[in-house]
Amino acid sequence: MAILKFSASAVAAQIALARACKTFLPSWNGPVDRPALILFVGNGVHLRSNGIDGTTTRIVTTEQADPSFAFADGMNPFRDTDWMAQRRMAFRDLTGQFCIDILDDVQVLIDRGRGAIRLATDGSTCQIVTATHYRRGRQKRRCYLIEETGGLVRLSRASLAGSELLSSAKGAGSPVLAEYLAGRD
Repeated sequence: MAILKFSASAVAAQIALARACKTFLPSWNGPVDRPALILFVGNGVHLRSNGIDGTTTRIVTTEQADPSFAFADGMNPFRDTDWMAQRRMAFRDLTGQFCIDILDDVQVLIDRGRGAIRLATDGSTCQIVTATHYRRGRQKRRCYLIEETGGLVRLSRASLAGSELLSSAKGAGSPVLAEYLAGRD
């Protein structure tokens, strides 16, 4: 499990582009008839619009990247010297593109004034998360709250190896989630 952090302004530009288009890149499931964001893992890790506006003449692949895309912090080949190592830590040897249905949810966060958008991904799923913490005794522990489900993700700082995604329904069986939910009241 990896947490990817994107600049909200760069993601907002990609959302605006997607909403301005009338034609969209197809997903693996076939044609797409509405705006979406695509997570590309290849030459860097970036979010881009699925919109086709007629100005792009290149074939879209993971081999090519454009500096105007919304790159994940630390995984931008135009800026970060160790972007490949960061990408491998997060995705191992996985590359490809993933059409993710988070455009409206991300827009809500941007409208609320968020400066950064964080996504938790394991390479096959992608969820919006918010950095938060909970207390365990006197210790303050960092975790990420999953916006859609209310569950938590805890990551090891050293390895970025994540624990299970915990749903609020499992609160009674999880002391971590139970403590977090108790601290929110």
